[in-house]
Amino acid sequence: MSAESFNSIGGVTVGIPPVPIVTSVGTVVANVNNDYVLANTVLTDNLRFSNGAKYVPGSNTQLIFNSNNSFSASPNLTFNSNTNFLTTVNLNVTGGTTLGDVSNVAILGGLNGYFLQTDGLGTLSWAEGGGGGGNGSPGGSNTQVQFNNAGSFGGDPQLTYNNFTNILTAYQINATQFVGNLTGTATSTLNANTVTDGSQPNIVSVGTLVNLNVAGQITANIANANFFYGDAGNMSNIPAANLNGPVPTAVTVTGNAQANITSLGNLTSLTVTGNTTSGNLNSSNRISGGNLFVTGNASIAGNVTITTGNLLANGTVTFNGNNITLGNLDYIHIGGGFNGQVLSTDGLGNLTWVNGGGGGNGTPAGGNGAIQFNNGGIFGGSTYFTYNNSNNTATLNGNLVANTFQLGTGVYSFSKSTVYSATTTSTTANQVIWTVPSADVSAVDFMIISTDVIGDTRTTVKISSTILNGIVDYNKYAGLEINGGIGNFTVAYDAGNVLLPPSLVLRVTPRSANTCNFSMLITQYNELF
Repeated sequence: MSAESFNSIGGVTVGIPPVPIVTSVGTVVANVNNDYVLANTVLTDNLRFSNGAKYVPGSNTQLIFNSNNSFSASPNLTFNSNTNFLTTVNLNVTGGTTLGDVSNVAILGGLNGYFLQTDGLGTLSWAEGGGGGGNGSPGGSNTQVQFNNAGSFGGDPQLTYNNFTNILTAYQINATQFVGNLTGTATSTLNANTVTDGSQPNIVSVGTLVNLNVAGQITANIANANFFYGDAGNMSNIPAANLNGPVPTAVTVTGNAQANITSLGNLTSLTVTGNTTSGNLNSSNRISGGNLFVTGNASIAGNVTITTGNLLANGTVTFNGNNITLGNLDYIHIGGGFNGQVLSTDGLGNLTWVNGGGGGNGTPAGGNGAIQFNNGGIFGGSTYFTYNNSNNTATLNGNLVANTFQLGTGVYSFSKSTVYSATTTSTTANQVIWTVPSADVSAVDFMIISTDVIGDTRTTVKISSTILNGIVDYNKYAGLEINGGIGNFTVAYDAGNVLLPPSLVLRVTPRSANTCNFSMLITQYNELF
């Protein structure tokens, strides 16, 4: 076997049978394959490619990376083992990254006090100050106080601060309380701690006083004080010559116009020979006199007795007393309405005039024996609808429309005819479409017209049935079918259960799952004893 050094130009010849390669010092143990050498351990001071090129790509400090399944390096990615610095042009981190303590992180650029800000797209830049309007620049002009203006710092010439005089200047200030000295004009203020220019030494606040409590005496006259304004409550010793305008309140009336009025308060009695006009009239005692005119609403809780006069009401009169006497019927007059109309109530106390009790203003309508009916709000009569009270016979010369018709009444009730309908939507067998308690009937006749509109089929059938002690017999006759008919009908006895009584039932087994409509005329014959 021949071999060449690993660092020779040609390298190790391949294609020979695998044999162990062991040097005198045992540096290589390998197998030879058709394309490459498999070695468990390779120890060398100078590793190169088979063409003599260096095995390690790039220059000193450059990191090696996989470039399309080949080793490669770049001057843009280096590592300094002396400073332990990793240098790269661009760094893209997709996962979590721990940079350690902030003292270990350094980003060049910017000035002292600057901060990092983002443009929202991932690009960072150094910005001045604490952020805000103008990308870190204060809003407004010099000395203007900053405020949040839609997410950015803003300024206004009406709000400034002088850091030399320590004076804050504002166009308007809205505050619940001021502490300290206030200069300028204060508007819409409720309180002030000190008024430097007071017109009276004992008044320390300027403005309109809501309440004024004076411990001493108040002395005023026309010449100095012009007038007192207010309701003059608790004021005394005011000469009558100094009173101007109406005086609604006084303790004592010294010169009364009425001999029986000597003071204000509740009058035990009042006699007025002329007219009396009052806004509100409240009285718990009797009111008597001539005419009483009320233009508003009157609510009377006591008794009302009108002897000779009239009660005329244009507003609302409400009587809440236990006894209301209106006198003779000849004295009662209520306007409105027509001759023969009557008063009607809606159940809520409201009265209206309505047409009276009978056609022709109280007279029955139609001829003798005509049964009365409502004809447009009045009684009406017809010769085609009469009653003979001699033989107890009602006659109708026309059509009688009813869902149910019964022959006989009470113990003489014999039969009852009813119009009934049912619907099926499946082919389930023996569907119940009608039922009646078996104790109520002795026989039942059915006239059934059933239609399947979608299937274009129809069945007309008559069924007679009878029942006695739970035994049912029935007969179908006059059965007619179009396009195959609807299905099969049966009449049966149902024993019922704890909740449902025994019954006679009509069942059907449809031939189609389409919607089938069943119109029925059912005549029930009562159980007779």
